[in-house]
Order: sequence, then structure tokens, then C-alpha cells
Amino acid sequence: MAKKSKFIVLIADDDEQFRISLSKIFVKNGYEVKSAANGIEACQLIKQKSFDLVIADLMMPGKNGIELTREIKKECESAQVIIITAFGEQASKTAALEAGAFSYLNKPIKRDEILTCAAQALQSKAG
Repeated sequence: MAKKSKFIVLIADDDEQFRISLSKIFVKNGYEVKSAANGIEACQLIKQKSFDLVIADLMMPGKNGIELTREIKKECESAQVIIITAFGEQASKTAALEAGAFSYLNKPIKRDEILTCAAQALQSKAG
């Protein structure tokens, strides 16, 4: 019997160190990971490949996380989105959730927090 394929996660953040660290966490936990340095690069990847989960920084060059969320929901409605930010404000949180984001997390993000949120997002996608 074939084993279920890995979930595919896209991490979009202009902070290279954060993107690399987050990628390592997800790879170690059995996810397939792609990454993008900005919103435009993330959009290009979304058009080429189907992702189960997208973790996007709110403030990125090209397209911000909210614009990216809207684009993701047009391209692949079933993909879940988690917005992360160092600038947590209620207005941007509301805008992110209205755009279709599953969750909105403030940096710094703990390893367990992001993995739990990702699992919840993927579980809600499944059922």
C-alpha cells in the first residue's frame, strides 16, 4: 500500500535566516519544503506547483502577505495560509483572515507553535 505523500509547504519570507530556519524545522518534521524570498517569487511558484500550506511574511517586497493570500486563494483554493509578522496589528490580522488566511502569528515564533498551527491548518484542509 502506498504511503501518503508528504505535505508540500511554501515558506515566503524576505528574511533569509528566518526562511532557512523555518525550512529546516519543517523538513525535519517530514514536510517537503520550497521557499521564496518575496511575494512575487512565491506567486510564480504557486502558479507552477500545488502547495498544501503557505507560510508567508506579512511585510515582503513585491507582494505583501495579504496580497499573496488573495493570489493563493485564486490559484489553489484548498491551500492553507499562515501569515507571520513582526508587526502584529489588529487591522492587518483582520485583513489577513478576511483574505483567507487560516492563521496569523507574531514573530518571534516558537518551533512548537508553528508546527502545531501548521498541523491544525492541514487538518482543517483535510476535513
